[in-house]
Amino acid sequence: MPRLDVYPVRLYFPFFAVQIDYSSQRHWPHVCRHLLIDVSLIIVAFVLAAALRFDNWLPPRLFDYWPSILLSAGTSGAMIYISGLYSRYAPRRKRFTQNSLIMLSLVAGILAALGYGSIDFSARIGRGVMLISVPFMVTLVFFHHYYCFRIGGRCREKLACLVACSAHERQASLVQSIEQNHTEFTGLISIGDYAPEGGSDVIGAFRDIESLLREREINCLLCPPGSLDSADVMQMVRRLRYSGVNVFSLADMCEDLFQAVPLRLVTTEWLLHCSGQPRLFYMRKLKRIFDILVSLFFIAISLPVLFLGMVAVFLTSRGPVFYCQKRCGRFGRQFNIVKLRTMKVDAEDGGVRWSSSNDDRLTSVGGFLRKFRIDELPQLWVVLKGDMSFVGPRPERQEFIDQLSLGIPCFSERVMVQPGITGWAQVNYPYGSTTEDAERKLEYDLYYMKHMGILLDCFVLLDTVRTVFLGGAKKDKGIALGKFSNSLCRVMGGEIASQSSESS
Repeated sequence: MPRLDVYPVRLYFPFFAVQIDYSSQRHWPHVCRHLLIDVSLIIVAFVLAAALRFDNWLPPRLFDYWPSILLSAGTSGAMIYISGLYSRYAPRRKRFTQNSLIMLSLVAGILAALGYGSIDFSARIGRGVMLISVPFMVTLVFFHHYYCFRIGGRCREKLACLVACSAHERQASLVQSIEQNHTEFTGLISIGDYAPEGGSDVIGAFRDIESLLREREINCLLCPPGSLDSADVMQMVRRLRYSGVNVFSLADMCEDLFQAVPLRLVTTEWLLHCSGQPRLFYMRKLKRIFDILVSLFFIAISLPVLFLGMVAVFLTSRGPVFYCQKRCGRFGRQFNIVKLRTMKVDAEDGGVRWSSSNDDRLTSVGGFLRKFRIDELPQLWVVLKGDMSFVGPRPERQEFIDQLSLGIPCFSERVMVQPGITGWAQVNYPYGSTTEDAERKLEYDLYYMKHMGILLDCFVLLDTVRTVFLGGAKKDKGIALGKFSNSLCRVMGGEIASQSSESS
């Protein structure tokens, strides 16, 4: 079986099949940890520079510098994240590209500190401290990234898979075909009397699992759907989990690899995890505060860009500057969405149809406005009204929801949460014009619904900045996800689980 090229990031989440809530120890904690390390190292660089400049470990002037230091460190950390240097596929980039992105991020942080110092003169960092801090900053941050992705990348987790039938064995083969730089597939562990066809991959029987894991130093155990039906197997797996073995399902592994969940693996049990109490509290309380603050900030800084966009629409095409349309909000409630008009006024005379990147209905500036998301800016007012959130699934027209719900299981699940201007699907997948594109974006939306929180929303905002500067999301990750989803359907056989269809 050919290897599928995916982004080898690891994330560990609740095991849906047995309803045991396992704590997350993977992708986002990895990102946060290294982001905080970079921020801390930049702060340390400024402290060391001030200590050398004033010949005092804690000079009084240092306390005046703190606002500029924190702004510089935060800006540099955010820019490094936007550059994609915290993901575990960063080592694939050329060393020169990585070093250039780090330097640009540090320069951005220094410029942020200088800019703030020109507004608040008391917080302006002296030239001596700034010059001394640069070599410390560069050395510490470069060493951190070299250690993380060159030396630390040599450590590999060992994975084994439980198999109780031929379907499990095919799923294990699919997992083995995926390129994972940080995981080594060790082999299969057979349950009961099942004798796997690929005998060379079998490392032992389940009755000897404790000694197998200990002797082979296996620390990850994959449990395909149905492999834990036996009470004895379930009890032993729980014991292994409490002994420190990472136990996860096939759906969890897909979330690890793609930050999305293939529709073939979405069940009613998985959907129930999307409505957990912590996320409900965030949706009801914190998310609205987050939306108001972020919207006010972006309204303040984007007014000049919005004005230029309005002028461009007015001068290049006849008709109104703004475009209003009915969209579906949370629980299907209708509301009016407002955008800069990017299509001709007679765009829908021939009926409603999907838009695409090279749509012939676009105005002369419509493609540019869409590419850099300038047409979305008027929606900030809709967020302030409360009809939309800043981060969430893209709001769709009722006609499209009705049409896509007939062929895509769980598509109507998207209306359970507030739609957003930007979202996890929007920053990971470009504009789509086919049913397959809608399926890929739904897989990202379902992932967001399960893991939504203020931290993920902040990272989506940073990814949105990167998407805008790059002129749109890239399709690479979506292509890899699509290949895996199609292969998974062939391996598991049949149509998507009937319980998923019922849930939609």
